[in-house]
Amino acid sequence: MTHPTDRAAPHQTLDALVAEAQAATEVLPTIDRCRHLDTQLRDAIRDLHARVEEKAAGLPPRSRAWYACVTLTDRTEDVLAGSLGYGLLSAATRVAALARHCRALTDASEAMNGR
Repeated sequence: MTHPTDRAAPHQTLDALVAEAQAATEVLPTIDRCRHLDTQLRDAIRDLHARVEEKAAGLPPRSRAWYACVTLTDRTEDVLAGSLGYGLLSAATRVAALARHCRALTDASEAMNGR
């Protein structure tokens, strides 16, 4: 019997990827799926991190928005330093944490588009 999380999604959108990873602690995916999510989310976080850093450089230094961006980008290193761990639950928890950070970077990037 296959489960929806057993299938690879090569052209999965970022929103769908984040939603799947955030749900990983509710319905545990396979360890292979967690590894796939981990890789995809890390790539997305690196791209988003660069975008947010670039946009933060254009903000007035020490402004509220600047501090929010700097704090968020500083947390990226800590988020990326974690590993999947040795069990399925730890892997699912890890990809959910990556998804939360990815969502925060996305929201910050979108919020700065209007500035």
